[in-house]
Amino acid sequence: MIVLSALALAADTTPEDGATVAGARGLTVAPSGRVVAYLEQRWDAEHDGRVTDIWRTSVAGGTPERLTFSASAEWSLSFSPDSEDLFFLQADDDGQAQVFRMSIEGG
Repeated sequence: MIVLSALALAADTTPEDGATVAGARGLTVAPSGRVVAYLEQRWDAEHDGRVTDIWRTSVAGGTPERLTFSASAEWSLSFSPDSEDLFFLQADDDGQAQVFRMSIEGG
């Protein structure tokens, strides 16, 4: 049944749909086990390309919250041992990877 539903969905999909689909990857669970951070990659017409931002949500459920709003891609998420901070890599203006630290509460 699931396979048939997936095939039906695939039959209705057009090449243009690929530009509107967002994908999640890089799921990282905080050491406390209470928070999950992940990367969302989606098409951004303004930048004429894919952009990646960091999101977080509670393991218990709730509404995901976007933490970054950058045209630069973020990757390699890692929590601090106390689960208070999130470390990640982001390309600077020259395309060089820089390490960033952000409170898991955002900002």
